[in-house]
Amino acid sequence: MSGPMFEGKVALITGAARGIGLATARRFAEEGAHVVLADSNPDVERVAGELARAGGPVPMGIEIDLRSARSVEQAVAAVIARFGRIDVLVNNAGIFPLRRFEDFDDAAVADVFDVNLYGTMRMCRAVLPHMRKTGRGAIVNIASGSAFIPIEGLTVYGASKAAVVAFSRSLALEEAPLVRVNIVSPGTTASPPVAQAMAARGADGFAEFLKHIPMGRLAEPEDIAEGILFMASDGAGHITGTTLPVNGGSLMR
Repeated sequence: MSGPMFEGKVALITGAARGIGLATARRFAEEGAHVVLADSNPDVERVAGELARAGGPVPMGIEIDLRSARSVEQAVAAVIARFGRIDVLVNNAGIFPLRRFEDFDDAAVADVFDVNLYGTMRMCRAVLPHMRKTGRGAIVNIASGSAFIPIEGLTVYGASKAAVVAFSRSLALEEAPLVRVNIVSPGTTASPPVAQAMAARGADGFAEFLKHIPMGRLAEPEDIAEGILFMASDGAGHITGTTLPVNGGSLMR
């Protein structure tokens, strides 16, 4: 019988203090990985400690500011100092302002791109030399359904995620065959901000929204985590530059 899927590997996950990132960190830990939870939330070390009590290798929690190249470089250096390698990078962290484009000024647009796109770029730039040194690696960048279909109130967010998709595909071409770069594109996923937005629709509005999801429900963070796990695994060893939608079929409608 084979062992855990990621036994002995090091997986670095941004935005890992809650939601999709935390669910992903938990799954990597269950599959034997040395997990690094990176987040701007100072509670990330406490979250890593709670994850440690679930068993498996002891996770590392590290506070990071994706807007700062220095912070990113220091975080990656700390991971290398502890583990000596990084096998998987999941760029999950992002900000999600829900408002019409006319309500954004230049500074607000730049902030969304600074985290969602440039933060992803900074992480890749810092991690890639270490993956090349070991001769292999897997990067999974998180996009969004709003990168592919127009959603009112997500114009700027969707543009930033569409840029992540374009960046990831080009990076996959540059880094093959040593490092695979793929994208997971979540549909609407249950989270506190989404719950608030759905509550504002009322029961009838929420029921109407679900009609656009053939599977009849919102995604759970664990649904997205499973897609990320697959794209990072050896089972996806011949897949690169590809987007995996995990959206309950919503793009079919």
